Amino acid sequence: MPGLNNFQEDTYEDRFQSSFKGFLDRFITETVPKNKNIIFALILFIIGGIYWSSTNGASNDAKIQTQRDELGKALILGDQGKLKEQAAAFDIFLAKSGNNEIIQAKASLYRANLHYSEAEYDKALDMYSQVLILSGNQPILSSAAELGAASTQIQLKKYEVAKTALKAFIVKYSQRSEDPAIRLRANAKDDIIPTVPSAMWKLALVQKELGDITSAKELCAKIINVYGDSNESKQAARLVETL
Repeated sequence: MPGLNNFQEDTYEDRFQSSFKGFLDRFITETVPKNKNIIFALILFIIGGIYWSSTNGASNDAKIQTQRDELGKALILGDQGKLKEQAAAFDIFLAKSGNNEIIQAKASLYRANLHYSEAEYDKALDMYSQVLILSGNQPILSSAAELGAASTQIQLKKYEVAKTALKAFIVKYSQRSEDPAIRLRANAKDDIIPTVPSAMWKLALVQKELGDITSAKELCAKIINVYGDSNESKQAARLVETL
């Protein structure tokens, strides 16, 4: 990974993608427990791959560009294994006034994930709430905060709260048909965001924890039917065998 002195030599998008992936690799392999919540980490890579190109980040405004670069440099600290320094850099960035709201929301999401990885769940929930306030009409970003908050509630064993949040998430973002013939049509609708099967999988796990085995089985069957080519489908198949 190039050092900070090479940061300006690449395009911001390239550096963003590269540093973000490094951050996620560590988050998945070193921090997230190997249990049901590992799926949560996967949604963040999607944000790095999709979200940045769709926002108003193309602005040439020097102030916004500076904020982007500060955020990118904070990500590079994570690539270098300096997680405490990275957390401090996010805190400094978030304490500033006048930041672009979308960039502020993105930094808040990163910070929330770090709180989550350190089992600082109350702080994570507070930061996810900030993302939702700031993200505006940006479904990729807001949905990541919603799913992150639901995952945090699961860690806190607040399963009823998590169930309500996950059901609302699925209703809000799911559009893929359960009919395979409809899904094959050229004009078939797909989900608004790509993390709906992750939310369904989490909900099935929550239903199992709550003892609602019938609902868990039904939801697993739906995941297998509608998202047959996904990791969540494979996990749902394995879960059904244990119910």
